[in-house]
Amino acid sequence: MWFRRDLRVIDNTALLQAAKHSPQGLIGIFIITPQTWVAHHRAPCQIAFLLKNLQDLSKTLADYNIPLLIRTVPRYDGCAKLLLNIMKEQQCNTLYFNKEYEYDEQQRDNKIIDTLFQLNFFIKAYDDQTIVPPGAIVSKTLQPYQIFTPFKSRWLQYLSVKQNYLAAGKPKIQFKLSLAADLVPSHVKEFNNQFNLSAWPIGTKAAVKRLRQFVKKKVKHYAKHRDFPALSATSELSPYLTLGILSLRQCVTELLKQTSQGTLEGLLTYAGARTWLNELVWREFYKHLIYYFPWVCKKQAFKKETDQLPWSYNQRLFITWCRGQTGYPLVDAAMRCLNQTGWLSNRLRMLVAMFLAKNLLLDWRLGEAYFMEHLLDGDFAANNGGWQWAASTGTDAVPYFRIFNPITQSKKFDPQGKFIRQYCPELAYLDNKKIHQPFRYVKVKELGYPEPIVNLARSRELVVRYFNKLRQINKL
Repeated sequence: MWFRRDLRVIDNTALLQAAKHSPQGLIGIFIITPQTWVAHHRAPCQIAFLLKNLQDLSKTLADYNIPLLIRTVPRYDGCAKLLLNIMKEQQCNTLYFNKEYEYDEQQRDNKIIDTLFQLNFFIKAYDDQTIVPPGAIVSKTLQPYQIFTPFKSRWLQYLSVKQNYLAAGKPKIQFKLSLAADLVPSHVKEFNNQFNLSAWPIGTKAAVKRLRQFVKKKVKHYAKHRDFPALSATSELSPYLTLGILSLRQCVTELLKQTSQGTLEGLLTYAGARTWLNELVWREFYKHLIYYFPWVCKKQAFKKETDQLPWSYNQRLFITWCRGQTGYPLVDAAMRCLNQTGWLSNRLRMLVAMFLAKNLLLDWRLGEAYFMEHLLDGDFAANNGGWQWAASTGTDAVPYFRIFNPITQSKKFDPQGKFIRQYCPELAYLDNKKIHQPFRYVKVKELGYPEPIVNLARSRELVVRYFNKLRQINKL
């Protein structure tokens, strides 16, 4: 059983099947590929989180008599030879794994399948990252959905028929092998592991506990409170979903337990549950998109014509954005929060992404990579989809003329400046009016805070003009 981004025992499709069909014992393996991880902009905090959860997974698998091997090859292209050698050494006849949908991962898996198949090994691959497998739902014209709302409607319709959205159980205990599990390394040398993970409990049990607490205490207020960063009203489950420590099915199952009818239809009558389910479906939507439109995995915009826009690569502006020194307090507080904690709520991600792409006119791919390099929950599909949404280069993206105003957003979602004060302490003593745009009221440099690096109105006018010109050229 090859573990990838499915670091759990409960509700693991490939593991359940492997355990069911392995009467002579089952071996688990995880492959560390540091050079590929670096090329894919994996965040050091995520690698540290991954290793801690691998340690927990190894202990849990031991209870089922499944030893977990940890092996390292520099890049994906070394996985086929490694797996082949292990299967020969341990006299295994079948490789089980859950599918991944990014382009590089599919290329890796295709090579492995070809290599093993030619030598008469069996391969069993399963859809597990999503509740509805990519390819399972298409439009009436047999085309993949490119707009979220009809995708969601068809997604719900599919589940109402298939009824396959409930989490499965645990695998059966296996025949005990003499093979010992490998020690999980404490770090990967290419990644700095000096990151405080105290806010993120390790393991599936901890993730399930967090899920249940969210559903019981927070989800009913989620629709109203999720955009207010000082309230900590979001689930904060995305790091667990990204690494498969928790499954989407587990999330839906737990939501259903809290509704009176215990059905999807009943769940949709609750505003908070409906809104959170909507966010889970967005995750699936972006997985389906990378499956059907693999060029987005190759640093290309979904709307390829938007690459004609005069994107900037100004290093001074980019570094200023990265460091949270733009002169707009909510943007700066958000970026400092990202740099310090490895996490941001969705509202803040949208805000800083739109600021980079539409106010600074920087290439959205710069921000996309920076997020991946710093997010604990960095997931290519969700991150790429979110950035292309904000930059209006993706499918079903925000209209190009819709641009979040960071001052308006600040007044609306952090009215008392609590979040700003937490991450911009140099502004802590300003009152609730001045803190949203201090440059209007005080000499900010005397506070150790920068002047705004861009004029919001002028930058908005400029980016709209560029998009309008692009529409005329391409007759969109």
